[in-house]
Amino acid sequence: RWEFEGEVFHDTVFLTDANSTLARGAVWSLLDIEVPRKLDLLRQLVETGLAKSYKLANACIYVLGEIGDRDSLVLLSSLRANVKDKSVLKQVDKALAAAAERSGMPASELRETLVPDFELDAEGEKTVSIGDASAVVMVEDARHVTVSWRDGGGKSLRSPPQEIRESHAGDIRALKGHVKEIRDALATERTRIENLFAEERRWAFRVWRERYLVHPLMAPFGRGLIWTFALGDREVTALASDGHGLVSVDGNP
Repeated sequence: RWEFEGEVFHDTVFLTDANSTLARGAVWSLLDIEVPRKLDLLRQLVETGLAKSYKLANACIYVLGEIGDRDSLVLLSSLRANVKDKSVLKQVDKALAAAAERSGMPASELRETLVPDFELDAEGEKTVSIGDASAVVMVEDARHVTVSWRDGGGKSLRSPPQEIRESHAGDIRALKGHVKEIRDALATERTRIENLFAEERRWAFRVWRERYLVHPLMAPFGRGLIWTFALGDREVTALASDGHGLVSVDGNP
């Protein structure tokens, strides 16, 4: 609170040096206590911390790494792709490295196993029923997710019917949030794959197929890139087709 020429002004400080230690201690205590929607709480706190207090963000990152379950590591993997601050990235890498060591695999491979499928089918689609209508969510390619609507009879609609928008507003909001999660995941995976070029990664064909060709979120990346396959003592450069087969760059299956 301060005054200037008779007027009173207030500055809002999210965390001061005096209470940041207390806030971080509260976050660390989440390792020992159970609270409802713990992961959602940590997600909100780390987002707030990234905007206003890196000390708080780093405390959240540490706790997520120590919890170490799939959902926590998925969040860490997303942070690894989207956070720019080097000091925060260092903490994320440290947490992922510790989780990778516990799992017995490299950190980059661990992140591959954490890609969510969002219950999409083999074609990258899912249907969500809302009232008498249904929304079809589809991963079109490595950058675009679309939503189309159908009425109870299967007729295509440009948008949900007015009565559905009014009676199921909460469900529609939840659908929009879910679609945003899928789009964010695609953005995260684009960044992760770009980083793979520096690693010169190799996969057993079965593992590659599972993670990049038939995985509903990753299939657009698998089909959109040119891959080199080792066949005995020779190498073949090929593309993945929509039918999950392979076509060499000279057009031979």
